[in-house]
Amino acid sequence: MNFSEYTLQKDGIVICEPCVCVTLFSDIDLGVPEAPEMLGPYRAFLELFQDQLDYCVLDGDQARAKAITADHLQNLPREMQDLKRRKQGGVIALLRHGCTRQERRAPTFEFDYSKIGKPHTYVRACFPLTWFDQHGLEGIEQYLKKSLNGFALQSGYVGYCFVYNENFDREVDPYFPHWLQRHPGIMCPSGAQEVVSIHGLTDIGWITLLGKDMVEKMGGAISLASAIAHIPGITIDELSNGGTIIRIGNNPALGDTHNGDTLEAYRALGKVLNPIRNRNAVTTGMSVPGMRDRDYPDMRAKWLDRFFPE
Repeated sequence: MNFSEYTLQKDGIVICEPCVCVTLFSDIDLGVPEAPEMLGPYRAFLELFQDQLDYCVLDGDQARAKAITADHLQNLPREMQDLKRRKQGGVIALLRHGCTRQERRAPTFEFDYSKIGKPHTYVRACFPLTWFDQHGLEGIEQYLKKSLNGFALQSGYVGYCFVYNENFDREVDPYFPHWLQRHPGIMCPSGAQEVVSIHGLTDIGWITLLGKDMVEKMGGAISLASAIAHIPGITIDELSNGGTIIRIGNNPALGDTHNGDTLEAYRALGKVLNPIRNRNAVTTGMSVPGMRDRDYPDMRAKWLDRFFPE
């Protein structure tokens, strides 16, 4: 089935839409004077999609999305330039396309700097499938190049995903268990990974990004490249800050367990990278839409482990 067909609507608006996502994590403390700016992903996204963004949420207590103005687009840069504000944490931005306040569609951008537990930053940029069909790997690589310049990367990934409005959980949740279990290449549709990202690698994607610390834990770039060299279609490139970008093939893959396609190359990479994953943290602390722990603990854990040894 064509991934673009996995779209849900209610009352004339789109409540769940397939996309390609770039998800980045950082564990650096931004509440210190010498902290990096971290806005490369934001600026690169605005270069591409500023004219297509309609609504925003800029505060954790904001109840309803606001129609975007030029001043709203400066809110995140202002807060990130304010050391006192960064020390507090809770700096968020959600910008999205949509015809109404309830409709959340790609392009969508999420940014969250939190000091709950250990300081951490979560970024997710969701690209429309139509954009990816036109720009493909080259477009994603250009976005990553601009995004990672000055971004203190811990880890990240690129892959197929969904944009959806959590206000429609009741309508959307029944679909996710079927879609996610059938197609292992779909990444977690929610931002729940940010709370466990501080403990290690959260997932494997079409493109998997590792920061300097994770590369060093794997024995360095040369050792890592040697360890994954046997995986079909894999490439690895070093980043200027000591991290790496690992890619499997020229396009993201959905996989299809109905046809026995469990994405063996992804599983092979997960086996190599398993030492930098904290399975206990992931399986006990990460929620998956449609697979709540209290209802589907075994199903949820199995999905979270789909690319890793249990």
